Amino acid sequence: MKILDVADQNIIDSILTFNEHPFTQDALLFSLGVGIFSACLTLAIGLPIAWILARYKWPKITLIRSILTMPFVMPSIVVAVGFLSLIDPDNGPLAYIGIDLRRETGIIGVMKEFEIVDHPGHLLALLIAHVWFNLALVIRLSEPSLRDLDPDRIDQLRVLPGGKRRIDRLRNLWWPLLRPAIGASFVLTFIQCFSSFVLVRQLMPGSFTIERSLAELGGAAGIPGYGASDSSMVLGGSILQLSIMIFAMLSLSLTQSRQRTVEPMTKMNNHDHESPSSLVILILGFFIVFSLLPLILVIFGSFQIQDSWSLAGWEATAERFQGGTSIFDGIQSSIFYGLITVLLGLPLSWGAASTIDNLERSGREKAAVLTDTMTLLPLGVSAAIVGLGLLVGVQKTVPNLFTSWWIPVWGHLVIATPFSIRVILSGMRRLDPAYMETGATLGLKKMDRIFRIQIPLLRGSIIVASALIIAISLGEFGASWVLLRGTESMTLPLVIDAQMSRPSFDPTIRPSALAGSTILMIVTLFLFLTVERWRDEGDDGGF
Repeated sequence: MKILDVADQNIIDSILTFNEHPFTQDALLFSLGVGIFSACLTLAIGLPIAWILARYKWPKITLIRSILTMPFVMPSIVVAVGFLSLIDPDNGPLAYIGIDLRRETGIIGVMKEFEIVDHPGHLLALLIAHVWFNLALVIRLSEPSLRDLDPDRIDQLRVLPGGKRRIDRLRNLWWPLLRPAIGASFVLTFIQCFSSFVLVRQLMPGSFTIERSLAELGGAAGIPGYGASDSSMVLGGSILQLSIMIFAMLSLSLTQSRQRTVEPMTKMNNHDHESPSSLVILILGFFIVFSLLPLILVIFGSFQIQDSWSLAGWEATAERFQGGTSIFDGIQSSIFYGLITVLLGLPLSWGAASTIDNLERSGREKAAVLTDTMTLLPLGVSAAIVGLGLLVGVQKTVPNLFTSWWIPVWGHLVIATPFSIRVILSGMRRLDPAYMETGATLGLKKMDRIFRIQIPLLRGSIIVASALIIAISLGEFGASWVLLRGTESMTLPLVIDAQMSRPSFDPTIRPSALAGSTILMIVTLFLFLTVERWRDEGDDGGF
Protein backbone atom coordinates (compact mmCIF):
# COMPACT_ATOMS: atom_id res chain seq x y z
CA MET A 1 0.00 0.00 0.00
CA LYS A 2 2.94 2.33 0.65
CA ILE A 3 4.10 1.95 -2.97
CA LEU A 4 0.54 2.54 -4.19
CA ASP A 5 0.40 5.82 -2.25
CA VAL A 6 3.68 7.03 -3.75
CA ALA A 7 3.30 5.70 -7.31
CA ASP A 8 2.06 8.08 -10.00
CA GLN A 9 -0.29 5.41 -11.44
CA ASN A 10 -2.97 3.07 -10.17
CA ILE A 11 -2.57 -0.71 -10.13
CA ILE A 12 -4.08 -1.35 -13.57
CA ASP A 13 -2.07 1.39 -15.27
CA SER A 14 1.15 0.30 -13.55
CA ILE A 15 0.68 -3.21 -14.97
CA LEU A 16 -0.19 -1.97 -18.47
CA THR A 17 2.79 0.42 -18.60
CA PHE A 18 5.29 -1.94 -16.94
CA ASN A 19 7.06 -2.49 -20.27
CA GLU A 20 7.88 1.21 -20.77
CA HIS A 21 10.78 1.65 -18.31
CA PRO A 22 14.35 0.94 -19.58
CA PHE A 23 14.86 -1.57 -16.77
CA THR A 24 11.52 -3.31 -17.39
CA GLN A 25 11.27 -3.26 -21.18
CA ASP A 26 10.55 -6.82 -22.37
CA ALA A 27 11.26 -8.10 -18.82
CA LEU A 28 7.99 -10.05 -18.69
CA LEU A 29 8.51 -11.78 -22.04
CA PHE A 30 12.18 -12.43 -21.26
CA SER A 31 11.32 -13.93 -17.84
CA LEU A 32 8.63 -16.20 -19.31
CA GLY A 33 10.77 -17.22 -22.29
CA VAL A 34 13.86 -18.01 -20.23
CA GLY A 35 11.78 -19.82 -17.59
CA ILE A 36 9.91 -22.03 -20.08
CA PHE A 37 12.88 -22.77 -22.34
CA SER A 38 15.20 -23.50 -19.40
CA ALA A 39 12.64 -25.85 -17.87
CA CYS A 40 12.17 -27.76 -21.14
CA LEU A 41 15.93 -27.99 -21.70
CA THR A 42 16.52 -29.18 -18.14
CA LEU A 43 13.89 -31.90 -18.53
CA ALA A 44 15.31 -32.99 -21.89
CA ILE A 45 18.75 -33.47 -20.31
CA GLY A 46 17.75 -34.47 -16.77
CA LEU A 47 15.38 -37.33 -17.59
CA PRO A 48 17.99 -39.38 -19.49
CA ILE A 49 20.45 -38.85 -16.62
CA ALA A 50 17.82 -39.99 -14.11
CA TRP A 51 17.18 -43.06 -16.29
CA ILE A 52 20.91 -43.85 -16.45
CA LEU A 53 21.27 -43.60 -12.68
CA ALA A 54 18.13 -45.61 -11.97
CA ARG A 55 18.29 -48.44 -14.52
CA TYR A 56 22.00 -49.35 -14.48
CA LYS A 57 24.40 -50.75 -11.91
CA TRP A 58 26.94 -48.18 -10.67
CA PRO A 59 29.72 -48.40 -8.10
CA LYS A 60 29.65 -45.56 -5.56
CA ILE A 61 26.11 -44.63 -6.63
CA THR A 62 25.62 -42.44 -3.54
CA LEU A 63 28.72 -40.40 -4.40
CA ILE A 64 27.67 -40.07 -8.05
CA ARG A 65 24.18 -38.96 -7.07
CA SER A 66 25.61 -36.42 -4.61
CA ILE A 67 27.91 -34.93 -7.26
CA LEU A 68 25.07 -34.56 -9.77
CA THR A 69 22.69 -32.98 -7.25
CA MET A 70 25.25 -30.78 -5.47
CA PRO A 71 24.89 -27.82 -7.92
CA PHE A 72 21.35 -27.10 -6.70
CA VAL A 73 22.54 -26.14 -3.21
CA MET A 74 25.32 -23.85 -4.44
CA PRO A 75 24.73 -20.11 -3.90
CA SER A 76 23.69 -18.43 -7.13
CA ILE A 77 26.64 -16.02 -7.01
CA VAL A 78 29.04 -18.99 -6.92
CA VAL A 79 27.27 -20.46 -9.96
CA ALA A 80 27.57 -17.12 -11.78
CA VAL A 81 31.27 -16.79 -10.97
CA GLY A 82 31.90 -20.39 -12.00
CA PHE A 83 30.27 -19.91 -15.39
CA LEU A 84 32.05 -16.60 -15.94
CA SER A 85 35.27 -18.57 -15.48
CA LEU A 86 33.99 -21.29 -17.82
CA ILE A 87 33.20 -18.84 -20.64
CA ASP A 88 36.19 -16.54 -20.03
CA PRO A 89 37.30 -15.61 -23.58
CA ASP A 90 40.96 -15.54 -22.56
CA ASN A 91 41.51 -18.45 -20.18
CA GLY A 92 38.21 -20.36 -20.05
CA PRO A 93 38.02 -24.00 -21.22
CA LEU A 94 35.50 -23.13 -23.92
CA ALA A 95 37.90 -20.57 -25.40
CA TYR A 96 40.43 -23.33 -26.09
CA ILE A 97 37.92 -25.15 -28.32
CA GLY A 98 36.89 -22.00 -30.19
CA ILE A 99 33.58 -21.27 -28.42
CA ASP A 100 33.43 -17.63 -27.30
CA LEU A 101 30.14 -17.01 -25.50
CA ARG A 102 31.33 -13.79 -23.87
CA ARG A 103 32.64 -11.70 -26.78
CA GLU A 104 30.58 -13.70 -29.29
CA THR A 105 33.27 -14.28 -31.88
CA GLY A 106 33.86 -17.32 -34.08
CA ILE A 107 30.92 -19.68 -34.47
CA ILE A 108 28.88 -17.69 -31.93
CA GLY A 109 29.51 -14.59 -34.02
CA VAL A 110 28.06 -16.39 -37.02
CA MET A 111 24.94 -17.18 -34.97
CA LYS A 112 24.71 -13.52 -33.97
CA GLU A 113 24.55 -12.47 -37.63
CA PHE A 114 21.16 -14.20 -37.96
CA GLU A 115 19.80 -11.60 -35.47
CA ILE A 116 17.37 -14.03 -33.86
CA VAL A 117 18.38 -12.70 -30.45
CA ASP A 118 20.65 -9.79 -29.57
CA HIS A 119 23.30 -11.78 -27.72
CA PRO A 120 23.05 -15.51 -28.51
CA GLY A 121 26.30 -16.27 -26.66
CA HIS A 122 25.11 -14.64 -23.46
CA LEU A 123 21.73 -16.35 -23.73
CA LEU A 124 23.34 -19.74 -24.32
CA ALA A 125 25.57 -19.25 -21.28
CA LEU A 126 22.53 -18.39 -19.15
CA LEU A 127 20.55 -21.41 -20.35
CA ILE A 128 23.48 -23.77 -19.69
CA ALA A 129 23.87 -22.29 -16.19
CA HIS A 130 20.15 -22.78 -15.52
CA VAL A 131 20.37 -26.40 -16.65
CA TRP A 132 23.48 -26.97 -14.49
CA PHE A 133 21.73 -25.50 -11.47
CA ASN A 134 18.38 -27.31 -11.84
CA LEU A 135 19.33 -30.78 -13.11
CA ALA A 136 19.20 -31.98 -9.51
CA LEU A 137 15.46 -31.27 -9.35
CA VAL A 138 14.72 -33.62 -12.24
CA ILE A 139 17.06 -36.30 -10.89
CA ARG A 140 15.73 -36.19 -7.33
CA LEU A 141 12.08 -36.23 -8.40
CA SER A 142 12.30 -38.77 -11.25
CA GLU A 143 14.94 -41.31 -10.24
CA PRO A 144 13.06 -43.02 -7.34
CA SER A 145 10.11 -44.00 -9.56
CA LEU A 146 12.41 -45.23 -12.32
CA ARG A 147 14.57 -47.18 -9.86
CA ASP A 148 11.92 -48.82 -7.70
CA LEU A 149 9.33 -49.91 -10.28
CA ASP A 150 8.67 -53.63 -9.87
CA PRO A 151 10.51 -55.35 -12.77
CA ASP A 152 7.71 -57.96 -12.99
CA ARG A 153 5.39 -55.14 -14.04
CA ILE A 154 7.63 -54.42 -17.05
CA ASP A 155 7.86 -58.11 -18.00
CA GLN A 156 4.07 -58.49 -17.78
CA LEU A 157 3.53 -55.47 -20.01
CA ARG A 158 5.88 -56.84 -22.69
CA VAL A 159 3.53 -59.79 -23.41
CA LEU A 160 0.42 -57.61 -23.65
CA PRO A 161 -0.74 -55.91 -26.88
CA GLY A 162 -0.20 -52.51 -25.32
CA GLY A 163 3.41 -53.20 -24.38
CA LYS A 164 5.04 -55.11 -27.21
CA ARG A 165 6.62 -52.04 -28.79
CA ARG A 166 8.88 -49.58 -26.99
CA ILE A 167 6.61 -46.67 -27.93
CA ASP A 168 3.64 -48.52 -26.42
CA ARG A 169 5.48 -49.10 -23.15
CA LEU A 170 6.44 -45.44 -23.10
CA ARG A 171 2.81 -44.40 -23.56
CA ASN A 172 1.17 -46.95 -21.26
CA LEU A 173 3.74 -47.29 -18.46
CA TRP A 174 6.55 -44.77 -18.32
CA TRP A 175 4.56 -41.65 -19.15
CA PRO A 176 1.80 -42.26 -16.54
CA LEU A 177 4.48 -43.22 -14.02
CA LEU A 178 6.68 -40.17 -14.59
CA ARG A 179 4.00 -37.58 -15.35
CA PRO A 180 3.80 -36.26 -11.75
CA ALA A 181 7.59 -36.00 -11.49
CA ILE A 182 7.86 -34.35 -14.91
CA GLY A 183 5.15 -31.84 -14.04
CA ALA A 184 6.70 -31.02 -10.68
CA SER A 185 10.19 -30.73 -12.19
CA PHE A 186 8.98 -28.42 -14.94
CA VAL A 187 7.11 -26.10 -12.59
CA LEU A 188 9.87 -25.93 -9.98
CA THR A 189 12.54 -25.33 -12.62
CA PHE A 190 10.38 -22.68 -14.26
CA ILE A 191 9.99 -20.87 -10.93
CA GLN A 192 13.75 -20.93 -10.33
CA CYS A 193 14.59 -19.63 -13.82
CA PHE A 194 11.67 -17.19 -14.13
CA SER A 195 12.86 -15.42 -10.97
CA SER A 196 16.57 -15.62 -11.85
CA PHE A 197 18.50 -12.54 -10.74
CA VAL A 198 22.24 -12.82 -10.17
CA LEU A 199 22.78 -15.25 -13.08
CA VAL A 200 21.06 -12.82 -15.44
CA ARG A 201 22.93 -9.86 -13.95
CA GLN A 202 26.33 -11.51 -14.44
CA LEU A 203 25.84 -13.62 -17.58
CA MET A 204 23.41 -11.36 -19.52
CA PRO A 205 24.12 -7.90 -18.13
CA GLY A 206 22.04 -6.17 -20.78
CA SER A 207 18.84 -8.15 -20.08
CA PHE A 208 16.33 -7.99 -17.25
CA THR A 209 13.98 -10.51 -15.70
CA ILE A 210 11.15 -9.12 -13.60
CA GLU A 211 13.13 -10.16 -10.51
CA ARG A 212 16.17 -8.15 -11.57
CA SER A 213 14.01 -5.15 -12.53
CA LEU A 214 12.35 -5.13 -9.10
CA ALA A 215 15.70 -5.36 -7.33
CA GLU A 216 17.33 -2.62 -9.42
CA LEU A 217 14.39 -0.23 -8.99
CA GLY A 218 13.54 -1.20 -5.41
CA GLY A 219 15.83 1.34 -3.76
CA ALA A 220 13.61 4.23 -4.85
CA ALA A 221 10.26 2.51 -4.29
CA GLY A 222 7.91 3.80 -1.62
CA ILE A 223 9.77 7.05 -0.86
CA PRO A 224 7.36 10.04 -0.86
CA GLY A 225 8.34 12.77 -3.32
CA TYR A 226 11.00 10.64 -4.99
CA GLY A 227 10.94 8.02 -7.72
CA ALA A 228 7.18 8.00 -8.40
CA SER A 229 7.79 6.43 -11.82
CA ASP A 230 10.03 3.74 -10.31
CA SER A 231 7.40 3.01 -7.67
CA SER A 232 4.83 2.47 -10.44
CA MET A 233 7.13 0.03 -12.20
CA VAL A 234 7.81 -1.84 -8.94
CA LEU A 235 4.07 -1.98 -8.22
CA GLY A 236 3.23 -3.38 -11.65
CA GLY A 237 6.16 -5.81 -11.68
CA SER A 238 5.42 -7.12 -8.20
CA ILE A 239 1.81 -7.87 -9.09
CA LEU A 240 2.78 -9.53 -12.36
CA GLN A 241 5.46 -11.68 -10.74
CA LEU A 242 3.29 -12.66 -7.78
CA SER A 243 0.43 -13.62 -10.09
CA ILE A 244 2.65 -15.84 -12.26
CA MET A 245 4.35 -17.43 -9.23
CA ILE A 246 1.01 -18.17 -7.56
CA PHE A 247 -0.32 -19.66 -10.80
CA ALA A 248 2.79 -21.85 -11.04
CA MET A 249 2.45 -23.03 -7.43
CA LEU A 250 -1.24 -23.83 -7.97
CA SER A 251 -0.33 -25.76 -11.12
CA LEU A 252 2.22 -27.74 -9.11
CA SER A 253 -0.32 -28.53 -6.40
CA LEU A 254 -2.96 -29.51 -8.99
CA THR A 255 -0.53 -31.74 -10.86
CA GLN A 256 0.52 -33.60 -7.73
CA SER A 257 -3.02 -33.99 -6.39
CA ARG A 258 -4.49 -35.40 -9.62
CA GLN A 259 -1.65 -37.70 -10.57
CA ARG A 260 -1.03 -40.51 -8.15
CA THR A 261 0.85 -43.58 -9.33
CA VAL A 262 -0.59 -46.96 -8.39
CA GLU A 263 2.24 -48.93 -9.97
CA PRO A 264 3.70 -51.60 -7.66
CA MET A 265 7.01 -50.42 -6.23
CA THR A 266 9.78 -52.44 -4.66
CA LYS A 267 12.96 -51.19 -3.03
CA MET A 268 15.62 -51.98 -5.61
CA ASN A 269 19.31 -52.19 -4.82
CA ASN A 270 21.66 -50.65 -7.35
CA HIS A 271 23.44 -53.97 -7.97
CA ASP A 272 20.12 -55.55 -9.09
CA HIS A 273 20.28 -53.63 -12.38
CA GLU A 274 22.24 -54.42 -15.55
CA SER A 275 25.75 -53.13 -16.14
CA PRO A 276 26.05 -50.01 -18.35
CA SER A 277 27.57 -49.98 -21.81
CA SER A 278 30.64 -47.91 -22.69
CA LEU A 279 28.46 -45.23 -24.26
CA VAL A 280 26.32 -44.92 -21.12
CA ILE A 281 29.46 -44.70 -18.95
CA LEU A 282 30.81 -41.96 -21.24
CA ILE A 283 27.55 -39.98 -21.02
CA LEU A 284 27.42 -40.17 -17.23
CA GLY A 285 31.12 -39.29 -16.98
CA PHE A 286 30.55 -36.19 -19.12
CA PHE A 287 27.81 -34.91 -16.82
CA ILE A 288 29.86 -35.63 -13.70
CA VAL A 289 32.64 -33.48 -15.16
CA PHE A 290 30.01 -30.89 -16.20
CA SER A 291 28.76 -30.74 -12.60
CA LEU A 292 32.23 -30.27 -11.13
CA LEU A 293 33.98 -28.09 -13.74
CA PRO A 294 32.56 -24.63 -12.84
CA LEU A 295 33.38 -25.18 -9.17
CA ILE A 296 36.91 -26.37 -9.94
CA LEU A 297 37.45 -23.31 -12.13
CA VAL A 298 36.45 -21.04 -9.23
CA ILE A 299 39.14 -22.60 -7.03
CA PHE A 300 41.84 -22.48 -9.71
CA GLY A 301 40.94 -18.90 -10.65
CA SER A 302 41.48 -17.69 -7.11
CA PHE A 303 45.16 -18.62 -7.43
CA GLN A 304 45.75 -16.98 -10.83
CA ILE A 305 46.94 -13.45 -11.56
CA GLN A 306 47.32 -12.63 -15.26
CA ASP A 307 48.11 -16.20 -16.36
CA SER A 308 50.49 -16.88 -13.47
CA TRP A 309 49.94 -18.69 -10.18
CA SER A 310 49.81 -16.44 -7.12
CA LEU A 311 48.33 -16.03 -3.63
CA ALA A 312 47.75 -12.32 -4.23
CA GLY A 313 44.00 -12.85 -4.65
CA TRP A 314 43.73 -14.49 -1.24
CA GLU A 315 45.93 -11.83 0.33
CA ALA A 316 43.62 -9.15 -1.12
CA THR A 317 40.49 -10.53 0.59
CA ALA A 318 41.00 -7.98 3.39
CA GLU A 319 41.48 -5.07 0.98
CA ARG A 320 38.67 -2.56 0.48
CA PHE A 321 38.74 -1.84 -3.26
CA GLN A 322 37.72 1.73 -4.17
CA GLY A 323 36.61 2.32 -0.59
CA GLY A 324 34.07 -0.50 -0.71
CA THR A 325 33.54 -3.55 1.48
CA SER A 326 36.24 -6.22 1.49
CA ILE A 327 35.75 -9.94 1.03
CA PHE A 328 36.75 -10.41 4.66
CA ASP A 329 34.08 -7.89 5.76
CA GLY A 330 31.51 -9.81 3.71
CA ILE A 331 32.54 -13.08 5.36
CA GLN A 332 32.04 -11.55 8.80
CA SER A 333 28.60 -10.20 7.86
CA SER A 334 27.52 -13.52 6.34
CA ILE A 335 28.63 -15.50 9.39
CA PHE A 336 26.83 -13.06 11.67
CA TYR A 337 23.56 -13.18 9.72
CA GLY A 338 23.79 -16.95 9.27
CA LEU A 339 24.23 -17.61 13.01
CA ILE A 340 21.47 -15.19 14.02
CA THR A 341 19.15 -16.69 11.41
CA VAL A 342 19.68 -20.26 12.63
CA LEU A 343 19.36 -19.25 16.31
CA LEU A 344 16.00 -17.62 15.60
CA GLY A 345 14.85 -19.86 12.75
CA LEU A 346 15.28 -23.21 14.47
CA PRO A 347 12.92 -22.47 17.41
CA LEU A 348 10.41 -20.89 15.00
CA SER A 349 10.57 -23.94 12.74
CA TRP A 350 10.20 -26.30 15.69
CA GLY A 351 7.18 -24.41 16.98
CA ALA A 352 5.46 -24.36 13.58
CA ALA A 353 6.21 -28.03 12.88
CA SER A 354 5.06 -29.06 16.35
CA THR A 355 1.81 -27.13 15.92
CA ILE A 356 1.06 -28.84 12.60
CA ASP A 357 2.00 -32.26 14.00
CA ASN A 358 -0.23 -31.81 17.05
CA LEU A 359 -3.16 -30.72 14.88
CA GLU A 360 -2.72 -33.78 12.65
CA ARG A 361 -2.48 -36.20 15.58
CA SER A 362 -5.56 -34.69 17.23
CA GLY A 363 -7.61 -35.23 14.06
CA ARG A 364 -7.99 -31.55 13.15
CA GLU A 365 -7.00 -32.11 9.53
CA LYS A 366 -8.41 -28.90 8.06
CA ALA A 367 -6.62 -26.73 10.59
CA ALA A 368 -3.40 -28.70 10.01
CA VAL A 369 -3.64 -28.30 6.22
CA LEU A 370 -4.36 -24.57 6.58
CA THR A 371 -1.40 -24.04 8.92
CA ASP A 372 0.86 -26.15 6.74
CA THR A 373 -0.14 -24.18 3.64
CA MET A 374 0.54 -20.87 5.38
CA THR A 375 4.10 -21.96 6.21
CA LEU A 376 4.65 -22.71 2.50
CA LEU A 377 3.44 -19.34 1.22
CA PRO A 378 6.91 -17.72 1.25
CA LEU A 379 8.04 -20.32 -1.33
CA GLY A 380 5.75 -18.62 -3.85
CA VAL A 381 7.35 -15.21 -3.28
CA SER A 382 10.69 -14.26 -4.82
CA ALA A 383 13.59 -13.06 -2.70
CA ALA A 384 13.50 -9.58 -4.23
CA ILE A 385 9.83 -9.17 -3.33
CA VAL A 386 10.61 -10.29 0.24
CA GLY A 387 13.29 -7.60 0.41
CA LEU A 388 10.98 -4.99 -1.12
CA GLY A 389 8.22 -5.90 1.32
CA LEU A 390 10.55 -5.39 4.27
CA LEU A 391 12.01 -2.21 2.79
CA VAL A 392 8.67 -0.56 2.12
CA GLY A 393 7.08 -1.91 5.31
CA VAL A 394 9.81 -0.45 7.51
CA GLN A 395 9.67 2.88 5.64
CA LYS A 396 5.93 3.06 6.26
CA THR A 397 5.77 1.95 9.90
CA VAL A 398 9.00 2.78 11.73
CA PRO A 399 11.47 4.52 9.37
CA ASN A 400 14.06 4.83 12.15
CA LEU A 401 14.45 1.05 12.14
CA PHE A 402 15.62 0.98 8.53
CA THR A 403 19.29 0.84 9.55
CA SER A 404 18.71 -1.81 12.24
CA TRP A 405 20.91 -4.89 11.96
CA TRP A 406 18.00 -7.32 12.31
CA ILE A 407 16.04 -6.20 9.22
CA PRO A 408 18.03 -8.47 6.83
CA VAL A 409 17.69 -11.33 9.34
CA TRP A 410 13.93 -11.05 8.98
CA GLY A 411 14.28 -11.54 5.22
CA HIS A 412 16.57 -14.55 5.67
CA LEU A 413 14.06 -16.09 8.10
CA VAL A 414 11.17 -15.67 5.64
CA ILE A 415 13.17 -17.39 2.89
CA ALA A 416 14.78 -20.19 4.96
CA THR A 417 12.18 -21.31 7.51
CA PRO A 418 9.72 -22.97 5.04
CA PHE A 419 12.46 -25.51 4.23
CA SER A 420 13.46 -26.13 7.85
CA ILE A 421 9.82 -26.52 8.87
CA ARG A 422 9.35 -29.22 6.23
CA VAL A 423 12.41 -31.13 7.46
CA ILE A 424 11.43 -31.06 11.15
CA LEU A 425 7.77 -31.80 10.40
CA SER A 426 8.76 -34.81 8.30
CA GLY A 427 10.74 -36.17 11.26
CA MET A 428 7.89 -35.56 13.68
CA ARG A 429 5.44 -37.36 11.43
CA ARG A 430 7.66 -40.46 11.43
CA LEU A 431 8.15 -40.40 15.21
CA ASP A 432 6.20 -43.12 17.02
CA PRO A 433 3.85 -41.36 19.50
CA ALA A 434 4.37 -44.24 21.93
CA TYR A 435 7.68 -42.70 23.01
CA MET A 436 6.05 -39.50 24.27
CA GLU A 437 3.13 -41.44 25.76
CA THR A 438 5.55 -43.63 27.72
CA GLY A 439 7.32 -40.52 29.02
CA ALA A 440 4.00 -39.07 30.18
CA THR A 441 3.17 -42.37 31.91
CA LEU A 442 6.49 -42.15 33.77
CA GLY A 443 5.55 -38.72 35.07
CA LEU A 444 7.74 -36.55 32.84
CA LYS A 445 6.44 -33.03 32.29
CA LYS A 446 5.86 -31.78 28.74
CA MET A 447 9.13 -29.83 28.50
CA ASP A 448 11.05 -32.77 29.96
CA ARG A 449 9.54 -35.06 27.33
CA ILE A 450 10.55 -32.66 24.58
CA PHE A 451 14.14 -32.25 25.76
CA ARG A 452 14.77 -35.81 26.95
CA ILE A 453 12.81 -37.81 24.34
CA GLN A 454 11.68 -35.85 21.29
CA ILE A 455 14.78 -33.75 20.60
CA PRO A 456 17.27 -36.67 20.90
CA LEU A 457 15.13 -38.81 18.59
CA LEU A 458 14.87 -35.97 16.06
CA ARG A 459 18.55 -35.08 16.20
CA GLY A 460 19.07 -35.87 12.52
CA SER A 461 16.17 -33.67 11.42
CA ILE A 462 17.39 -30.82 13.63
CA ILE A 463 20.92 -31.03 12.19
CA VAL A 464 19.57 -31.08 8.62
CA ALA A 465 17.25 -28.13 9.32
CA SER A 466 20.09 -26.13 10.91
CA ALA A 467 22.41 -26.83 7.96
CA LEU A 468 19.71 -25.77 5.49
CA ILE A 469 19.02 -22.51 7.33
CA ILE A 470 22.70 -21.59 7.45
CA ALA A 471 23.28 -22.57 3.81
CA ILE A 472 20.27 -20.56 2.58
CA SER A 473 21.25 -17.55 4.69
CA LEU A 474 24.88 -17.63 3.50
CA GLY A 475 23.89 -17.81 -0.17
CA GLU A 476 20.86 -15.50 -0.12
CA PHE A 477 21.16 -12.71 -2.69
CA GLY A 478 17.87 -11.10 -3.77
CA ALA A 479 16.52 -9.80 -0.45
CA SER A 480 20.00 -8.84 0.76
CA TRP A 481 20.61 -6.93 -2.48
CA VAL A 482 17.52 -4.79 -1.85
CA LEU A 483 18.27 -4.23 1.85
CA LEU A 484 22.06 -4.14 2.12
CA ARG A 485 23.45 -3.04 -1.26
CA GLY A 486 26.05 -0.31 -0.87
CA THR A 487 26.18 -0.54 2.93
CA GLU A 488 29.04 -1.61 5.17
CA SER A 489 27.01 -4.69 6.16
CA MET A 490 26.96 -6.28 2.72
CA THR A 491 27.05 -10.07 2.88
CA LEU A 492 29.67 -12.12 1.06
CA PRO A 493 27.51 -12.79 -2.07
CA LEU A 494 26.91 -9.05 -2.48
CA VAL A 495 30.60 -8.23 -2.09
CA ILE A 496 31.53 -10.89 -4.66
CA ASP A 497 28.94 -9.50 -7.08
CA ALA A 498 30.22 -5.96 -6.57
CA GLN A 499 33.83 -6.95 -7.23
CA MET A 500 32.95 -9.04 -10.29
CA SER A 501 31.06 -6.02 -11.71
CA ARG A 502 33.96 -3.58 -11.26
CA PRO A 503 36.47 -2.82 -14.05
CA SER A 504 39.56 -4.94 -13.44
CA PHE A 505 42.12 -2.14 -13.29
CA ASP A 506 43.58 -3.86 -10.24
CA PRO A 507 44.54 -7.43 -11.26
CA THR A 508 43.71 -8.75 -7.77
CA ILE A 509 40.02 -7.72 -7.80
CA ARG A 510 38.75 -10.74 -9.73
CA PRO A 511 40.99 -13.33 -7.96
CA SER A 512 39.91 -11.99 -4.56
CA ALA A 513 36.26 -12.36 -5.63
CA LEU A 514 37.02 -15.93 -6.70
CA ALA A 515 38.71 -16.53 -3.34
CA GLY A 516 35.55 -15.35 -1.58
CA SER A 517 33.49 -17.60 -3.87
CA THR A 518 35.76 -20.53 -2.97
CA ILE A 519 35.19 -19.95 0.73
CA LEU A 520 31.43 -19.72 0.24
CA MET A 521 31.46 -22.84 -1.96
CA ILE A 522 33.46 -24.91 0.56
CA VAL A 523 31.21 -23.93 3.47
CA THR A 524 28.11 -24.74 1.40
CA LEU A 525 29.60 -28.07 0.33
CA PHE A 526 30.28 -28.95 3.97
CA LEU A 527 26.68 -28.12 4.87
CA PHE A 528 25.44 -30.16 1.89
CA LEU A 529 27.47 -33.19 3.02
CA THR A 530 26.08 -32.71 6.53
CA VAL A 531 22.55 -32.81 5.15
CA GLU A 532 23.34 -35.91 3.08
CA ARG A 533 24.91 -37.59 6.12
CA TRP A 534 21.94 -37.03 8.41
CA ARG A 535 19.04 -37.08 5.95
CA ASP A 536 16.98 -40.23 6.40
CA GLU A 537 16.47 -42.34 3.27
CA GLY A 538 12.72 -42.06 3.71
CA ASP A 539 12.72 -38.35 4.41
CA ASP A 540 10.35 -36.61 2.03
CA GLY A 541 10.56 -33.30 3.74
CA GLY A 542 13.85 -32.03 2.45
CA PHE A 543 15.59 -31.77 -0.86
